[in-house]
Amino acid sequence: MIPLAVELHPPADDEAAIVAATREALREAGRESTPLGLAAIELALALGSVMTPASALAGLARQFEATFATALRGAGATSAPNALRDELAARRAAHGA
Repeated sequence: MIPLAVELHPPADDEAAIVAATREALREAGRESTPLGLAAIELALALGSVMTPASALAGLARQFEATFATALRGAGATSAPNALRDELAARRAAHGA
């Protein structure tokens, strides 16, 4: 029996860089638990897996890019009514201080 030189299943704590970066960006945007956020993480896992065939990487990368961008769309943006309310509260606080 010939021993395998390459470990087929890396340890679970050895997360690929793309997965770690995806999780961090989604967490910062508050989108990690959304359906699109979870889909982006799954795609990142597939991209970072040694088991993913090279022929599938280009398609996965395109889908990841679209899914990740959609998951982050609007993150951190304030809606117009909320922005006006925040501005009014800041003005009142400045006037009363």
